[in-house]
Amino acid sequence: MMEDIKLIYGYDPLCGWCYAFSNQIGQVQQRLPNLKIEVVYGGLVVGERVGPIKNHAGYLLQGEQQLFARTGIAFGKQFKDKLLHQGTYVSDSEPPCRAVWVMQKLKPEHAFAFANELPTAHYWDGIALDDPAQLARIASRYGVEDRLFVETWQSEDAKKGVVSAFQLARTKGVVSYPTLWLERDGQKEDFVKGWQTSETIVEKLNELVHA
Repeated sequence: MMEDIKLIYGYDPLCGWCYAFSNQIGQVQQRLPNLKIEVVYGGLVVGERVGPIKNHAGYLLQGEQQLFARTGIAFGKQFKDKLLHQGTYVSDSEPPCRAVWVMQKLKPEHAFAFANELPTAHYWDGIALDDPAQLARIASRYGVEDRLFVETWQSEDAKKGVVSAFQLARTKGVVSYPTLWLERDGQKEDFVKGWQTSETIVEKLNELVHA
């Protein structure tokens, strides 16, 4: 039964493939509402990778071509005009992953939905994912008061917590995104690596559950 398993989702808010995958994994949750999905994040853009988005423009636009060829999904006009063209936004996975950490503490039942919304907010709507007001606005849709969200997001506990989450995820092998693992009876099993359709994922899950 779906209640007896958990899907572990290796994810990063700044991952273009996670942006393309967000609709598919969202459909999986809608079709299998009893399936538990846990978001884990190892930090895609951290350390030496952190820098102004203009430094990554060529890489991102080349990646968009690959995304579109595989999934039919492209970056939004707002992302290209507001963030990519201006070029000053600093790409850094830590602030949005810290926001996910906050939601996992304050509203764990909505943490997956919140996390899954961030890549689209970034790559389609052009939202700067280091802006606490913008992050709080998204969190408010899941019942978190703006001030509480920002205070928690800015806290030392959150900053230390997300670093620990990065380290723990990497020790568990979370190094590429998106990746799905299956957890049942305390054991983790490889499941899906890379972009897949919701139909493929649901079919594989049903085969495993009914095997």
